[in-house]
Amino acid sequence: MTRTPGFLREWRPSGVIADRGLNASLVAHMAQTGLRGFIALYDNQELDPTISGLPIRHVLCDNVRLGTAGAEFLLRKRLRHFAYVPAIVADEPLDRRRRAFVERVAKDGFDVSVYTATRSRRDHFNSDERQLAKWLADLPKPCGVMAAFDQRAKNVLDACRLAGVDVPAQVMLLGVDNEEYICDNTVPSLSSILPDFNGGGTKAAETLQRMIDGEEVDLTPLYYGVRQIVERASTVDVGGTARSVALACEFMRRNAASPIGIDDIVAASGTSRRLLEKHFRTVMGTTAAHELQRIRLELVKKRLEEKDIPLGRVGDACGFRDESHLKKLFKHAFGVTMGDYRRAMQ
Repeated sequence: MTRTPGFLREWRPSGVIADRGLNASLVAHMAQTGLRGFIALYDNQELDPTISGLPIRHVLCDNVRLGTAGAEFLLRKRLRHFAYVPAIVADEPLDRRRRAFVERVAKDGFDVSVYTATRSRRDHFNSDERQLAKWLADLPKPCGVMAAFDQRAKNVLDACRLAGVDVPAQVMLLGVDNEEYICDNTVPSLSSILPDFNGGGTKAAETLQRMIDGEEVDLTPLYYGVRQIVERASTVDVGGTARSVALACEFMRRNAASPIGIDDIVAASGTSRRLLEKHFRTVMGTTAAHELQRIRLELVKKRLEEKDIPLGRVGDACGFRDESHLKKLFKHAFGVTMGDYRRAMQ
């Protein structure tokens, strides 16, 4: 962004959190309007820690931790072959993710094949898909593959289909960001690392408030890591105990808003109730019923944030039939009432 947007000429904010790149001249202009703090959520280290006396602090995703988490997740699958698919366009922050993945796998004595596309000016996307398909076909199998982010993982999944490579039997595929509109709408659905975006947002807001209050703030970057790895069908262990758990979890995520029960979950898992509960405790350290409740409570949070459903109908839209019970569960899980949570999101 090289020109100052018109709205900034009249706007006089005390602090700004930006998730898109802003150049130094624009930040300097904003500093002259009385701005007292600036948080950058994008990895642009060319910004000086201060511009025109305005303190600037980066709050960034820790790509090293994400790459390491992806490697450890696939290593737990007891695979011996691993690969990584970077973004089509080179990106230094994402490259840290790749290097961390390679280094963590190497620590356990395994090599990593890294995909490198041969650039073509014409028909670039289709050329990349064909090259990727050939590369995937030539990988030793079974192989654990991590992609730089979810859309890239979908590219890998499409290329696997083109190459006749089965996911997850031959390739276990993992993305990053847990973009649900992508991950839940592919066949098979995509496992993904969910960064701690909420934690990063909290750090950003707290730091900005301190800046506005005039406190002296350390301007070295703040980093947030991994919230969880959401396993879906693309990394299901087709021959292990985790398969029934992954199938059950995917069924719950897709149907949590419906009046499903344990019998429905057991049927989706392809095993008996006794074995499912045993596998759940082994793999996740909890029960299927507790996991369904957790998924539904997260769904309640999303519905409260959307604000288009009356408070009294949120529970019914998320699979809860007893509103009083839901209120108690929500307060116990998140420490606030449903009404207070909705007001805080406004």
